Amino acid sequence: MAHRAVLLEAAQGGDLVEAREGRLLVHDLLGRRLGHDFVARLQARLADWEAKLAPLKAVPLVAYHNSWPYFARRFRLDFAGFIEIKPGVPPSPSHLAGIIETMRTRGVRIVVREPHEPERDAAFVAGKAGAKVVTLAASVGALPGTDDYLSLFDTNIGALAAAVAR
Repeated sequence: MAHRAVLLEAAQGGDLVEAREGRLLVHDLLGRRLGHDFVARLQARLADWEAKLAPLKAVPLVAYHNSWPYFARRFRLDFAGFIEIKPGVPPSPSHLAGIIETMRTRGVRIVVREPHEPERDAAFVAGKAGAKVVTLAASVGALPGTDDYLSLFDTNIGALAAAVAR
């Protein structure tokens, strides 16, 4: 199975279906059909997702942790910094001050965090820089409404689009 960050590159979902099918020794007609149906649904949604995120192309973001490189590459998002320097190590006061300065300088309006990440530091830097905190799911089931791969993207993209529209 692919690392969860790779799964956040929306088009990667189709590649995973194809790779899985390529490794199977026996293909059943229904399995192949479902895989191809999924890829078709994914491709149909990509243009919609890109359109919804278009207003974010000029908006730098900050994230609690660097969980989003593939998502950012797919949708051309600019993460200006990360609150957590090393996984599991809380940020120092000086690092938080530097993030706040970066946010003010670059005009960061959105701080992204995952449901399991501490809210305190994200809310603190957002409050100091006049930004909003948006909670995104990095995996299926991490938030309500993220019951499958496509709804994961629908939910995350909807949350980001709503935050930039406010």
